Amino acid sequence: MDLYMDNLRTGSSDRINPDRFFHVMNQGWYVFTREGIYGPYDKRNDAESYLTSVIDTDSIQSDKNHDNNDSWRM
Repeated sequence: MDLYMDNLRTGSSDRINPDRFFHVMNQGWYVFTREGIYGPYDKRNDAESYLTSVIDTDSIQSDKNHDNNDSWRM
């Protein structure tokens, strides 16, 4: 058994955890992120769309930072 391989992420589909979302009656849907709680959204799907956009933006920023940090490599 390779513990390192067991701990690797298997893909972006695993990044959206259903526990990130919660509903408050008469208010709407909310989503947990590293930065805090965002909402309310009328539909859970709207909260999921917001989270997807945050993840996509974070991925783009990570890629840009990664490219900038490669200058030390020869």
